[in-house]
Amino acid sequence: MKKLAIIDLMFRWPPDGGARVDVKEVASRLAVRYDVTLFAPRIRCVIDRGEIEGSLPFTVVPIPFKPREFNGPELERRFRQALAAMKPDIVFLADGFHLRPWVARAIGDTPYFLKFYAYENLCNRYNGTFMRGDRSCYRTGAGSSIIDQTYCTLCGLKTILTDTARGHREMAREYFGARAWQLAHWRRIREMLDSARHIIVYNRLMQSILALHGWKSIVIPGGLDPRHFPYRPPRTPDGTIRLGMVGRIRDEQKGGVVAVRAMSHLRAAGYPVELHVTGNPEDELRYLPGVVFRGWFPHARLTEFYDSVDIVIVPSVWQEPFGIVVLEAMCSGRPVIASRVAGPMDILTHGLTGRLVVPNSVDSLAEQVIECMKQPEQTARIVGEANRVARTRYAWDTVVTEHYLPLVHGIVESVSGAGSYHVDFTGCLECDTFGQNNGGDQTGGWSRR
Repeated sequence: MKKLAIIDLMFRWPPDGGARVDVKEVASRLAVRYDVTLFAPRIRCVIDRGEIEGSLPFTVVPIPFKPREFNGPELERRFRQALAAMKPDIVFLADGFHLRPWVARAIGDTPYFLKFYAYENLCNRYNGTFMRGDRSCYRTGAGSSIIDQTYCTLCGLKTILTDTARGHREMAREYFGARAWQLAHWRRIREMLDSARHIIVYNRLMQSILALHGWKSIVIPGGLDPRHFPYRPPRTPDGTIRLGMVGRIRDEQKGGVVAVRAMSHLRAAGYPVELHVTGNPEDELRYLPGVVFRGWFPHARLTEFYDSVDIVIVPSVWQEPFGIVVLEAMCSGRPVIASRVAGPMDILTHGLTGRLVVPNSVDSLAEQVIECMKQPEQTARIVGEANRVARTRYAWDTVVTEHYLPLVHGIVESVSGAGSYHVDFTGCLECDTFGQNNGGDQTGGWSRR
């Protein structure tokens, strides 16, 4: 059996976000065909990395680090040693922020492919946002983080030095450990991209940014397990229309301000609308008329939130890398209204599987909510088609079978001349991990994506 090493600098289980589930689901299914070992740093931080609870259907090797050791040169040295001991036939370089280019250097001559879970390594601001506040950075379309290195380096450095939020202190440690303030950082990123056999992205925007500079990439969507998001009929009417939003209402990128304003606009026009959001209110938000804070939901209980609302809105103002909330709502049988941005735009077809609105537009969002309410038969048809698409095209078994297995097999075959293959996933996942308490804690819970 061929050996596949997965390197994920963010991995932990139970997960703290969608990228961890993505890696786990893909690795579990690749383990049917390959001898899979996942390497992750073990370090105590805001969200502890490398901590594993329960069993997973593949081997996990945590590599311990002390905070002072968590830097680019040391990661390169230790991961080089780990890979040399394993001697993998192929490497999957998964999630990681500023430090990932250092780890890519540790792979050496072993063929590898890498995946972008957001815009990390192409934007030096946080973990890659292409945003300045609630507005898109005008450099996004040009992918100028590769061209205008000085500007983007200074932008990232200013962000790190001026943002004192607890979660961002974690990013600062990684930023300085990776020496991301140096122009040489961009050279390491180029080397990583040049050396990869394949580059996987979530959306066509990212694909076009890379293509501007000659890097070919493959768009592979995320997925979900339909068993964990069962279809539910519409909620029993009670005289109100509940809009549901998963995410932090204060997060500028997620469009919480747009959602509140659209809800207020509809209420002023006489519509009995409430905005139900995950999370707990901060003092200044506690008494927003019409806003209902539902608390944080672990991933295993998110289906309860979807069941309790009438329409799910995703009013993001940034270019969402994917948009797992869109898929979960589609699978749960709820109509979806989302911004016309990268991830949701690749998933939804307006008028067929959902409704798309102008980003950052209160009027556009409010108008589509009204259309959704006034045309129940059309909405029902959209919900039915959306549910079918989510359960077929985006089921994890389908995503891995149609995309990952041919890609991995193609690399292995090109190196060793491997033959054809057939994989049946039936019964391969013995542990229904989503049925457990997957760690929706109050500081970094699942519904904070």
